[in-house]
Amino acid sequence: MHRLRRLLPDSPDVVLRTEPTGYLLEIPPEAVDLGRFEALVADGREAIEQVRLADGVERLRTALAMWRGGALTDFLEDHLHADALRLRELHTAVQEDVVQAELALGRHDSVLLELDTLVTAHPYRERLWCWLMVALYRCGRKADALAVYNRARRALIDGTGLEPSAELRILQQQVLDGRPAPELPPPIAAARFSTVGAPARIAPTETDQVAGTPAPTLTVPRPRPSWTPVELPADVAGFTGRDAELATLRRLLTADPDGPVLVPIVSGPAGVGKSALAIRAAHLLADEFPDGILYADLQGTAPHTPPSPAADVLRRWLLYYRHRADIPRRISDAAALLRSLTFGQRILIVLDNAASATQVRPLLPAGRAGRALVTTRRPLVAFENAHHLALGPLDERASVDLLTHLIGADLAVREPAAVAAIVRLCERLPLALRIAGARLVDGSRSSTHAFTRRLANERHRLDELVHGDLEIRRSLSVSYRHLRSDPVGHRAAGLLRLLGMRNQTDIDRWLAARLVEEPVEWAEVLLERLASWQFLIPEGGEHTYRIPDLVRLFARELLLTAFEEHDQDALQVAMTT
Repeated sequence: MHRLRRLLPDSPDVVLRTEPTGYLLEIPPEAVDLGRFEALVADGREAIEQVRLADGVERLRTALAMWRGGALTDFLEDHLHADALRLRELHTAVQEDVVQAELALGRHDSVLLELDTLVTAHPYRERLWCWLMVALYRCGRKADALAVYNRARRALIDGTGLEPSAELRILQQQVLDGRPAPELPPPIAAARFSTVGAPARIAPTETDQVAGTPAPTLTVPRPRPSWTPVELPADVAGFTGRDAELATLRRLLTADPDGPVLVPIVSGPAGVGKSALAIRAAHLLADEFPDGILYADLQGTAPHTPPSPAADVLRRWLLYYRHRADIPRRISDAAALLRSLTFGQRILIVLDNAASATQVRPLLPAGRAGRALVTTRRPLVAFENAHHLALGPLDERASVDLLTHLIGADLAVREPAAVAAIVRLCERLPLALRIAGARLVDGSRSSTHAFTRRLANERHRLDELVHGDLEIRRSLSVSYRHLRSDPVGHRAAGLLRLLGMRNQTDIDRWLAARLVEEPVEWAEVLLERLASWQFLIPEGGEHTYRIPDLVRLFARELLLTAFEEHDQDALQVAMTT
């Protein structure tokens, strides 16, 4: 401690005091780079709120200049991961704040390089693509603006399988027509850019007038007492069907606040479209929640990422309501603070891909005005005040409509038999249909029948349902790894592999008992566990199930892999049997 005192700066603000339980290092926030950064950000955002854009930009750029590389990259401690994530999000949010303020000031030519760097680093933030298109358009570079749209579309389809949002598509069309661009929405992370009432507009600059190009209009920030966070991802292009489910969600999320407040929990197998349904419902009901929509992907089914801790999500959300980093570290305290800040507000919280009820509970709103919507692969049966909505495959018509949207009406009308066969082989799963549609669009249109023949081959069907990072096999693998995480699930996984030997899809407890060579009562437990992880679908009578074909083919691959790794002779016996 003596050596430490010698290393500390000779300043009355930095004091190392002796306490009964140890030592206490007292450091004021302004003595730490993070404290100075957050103070500058708060000052800059306050200036922007007051429509002093130039002052706000100067303060925010001063704050950004303090950064060197990533946050906390010199430290590898696991407990700093959440802080590093929060700082990265804050850094990106400040970059977005600066860019939008610069655009509002008419400095579109000076932010082109900065915007291009940002879209490369964050290809799924569609607002950044919109801003880059507007900046190029206002510089008289119409062709470059259209090229940016094509870049954005490729990045979104390759990375997520989704088409660009309506905002991007409208902007592209208005650039093509040479008309003024639409007003751009405020960035999600920059609260102070929300507007109230009729938006003010930026007049055309000299660059616009010389180029003879109509100048897109941008919203100038106006002061307001608070901002409305809207974190929703873009709506899903080609969404079809689910009318009954959407009606149920509307009824639950807009119910009389004097009645019981239930939390809709949408569950279903991999690739069935749970996230798409939740996002579509939230977009349709956005006007019902004037105080904002918070969204979090809880990573409960991410292939190589552990579920997001509720504490990390709370810290990120609390940053929207507090300028400084005085956020409680204990998760119970942080959850209580969020409930206090949002109490009485008409706010919707969308929790996507939840792993457990424990992960969800701290993130729910308080009071009777707020609502929450949860999606999960495995039903959260231990959750209180829940309304469980089990999602199954699309119906036949909706499946055909989705595939038609993906491949184009001309091809669908020309080859209806192939479309019907693909829908059947994909078992009307939205993920499988999107992959099949992407494969057909990528390939030659004359290869539709060839693709259908390959898809009909059970040995290669899962190989065909792969496009970019979209893959049926990988989605099933995530559930399989979770299934094997406990002793009962591990035994159930063994039964699942054995089901891969059969060409039939029906199964009951007696057959399961014969396969695992265990009593019927134990077979019932294993079947229930497989059904809870959506590998089996209950059918008809008690303890009677159906295994979907795609799951059966996945189970067969698991079985063959297990045999190949352990015993070639056993593999031969199993196959001949």
